[in-house]
Amino acid sequence: MADSTKAELKNYGDGLAKLQVKSSKSDSEAYLIINTQTYAFEECYIKMDMSDAQFEPNHNTQSRTISNIIHSFYDRLPNGSYVLYKSTQQAVLECKYENKVYNYVQRIKYLSSDHFSDFGVKRNVRADKDIFKVKTRYEDEFWNDQNQLLLTDAMQAFIEKVKAGDSDFKIKSNF
Repeated sequence: MADSTKAELKNYGDGLAKLQVKSSKSDSEAYLIINTQTYAFEECYIKMDMSDAQFEPNHNTQSRTISNIIHSFYDRLPNGSYVLYKSTQQAVLECKYENKVYNYVQRIKYLSSDHFSDFGVKRNVRADKDIFKVKTRYEDEFWNDQNQLLLTDAMQAFIEKVKAGDSDFKIKSNF
């Protein structure tokens, strides 16, 4: 039987429509719940059957993704825009190692209750100021106390070496 896809659009309730798509060859399917007033997606579901996928070599193992399911929900904000507020993904990976086959299930959940906060930021530099002309002093406490992108000893030694010479580039950075 040739692979065919069936699409169906039907009323899903108060101001909602459901667009459903199914494959006749595999277990793949998808649907969208659409707000008929705003034409925005309120829910999205995608199930991909990839059981006929080829194994990919990876060092001394082989692996392939045999299924992937994504289910997402969107919420309307007071300003009328829609944002993703909840989503789940489940992927099943099949792995071969030393003539044994293992299935690994990966599940990811996303949940957001506070999409955009209204908070003030105290500016310490004009937005149109060239960042390389900002006059600010380097503070050891900042780099030593933070938990991301720390300056390594090698980076610090390099900065000291560059500082010793006469150069226009006297910038300390960790990226």
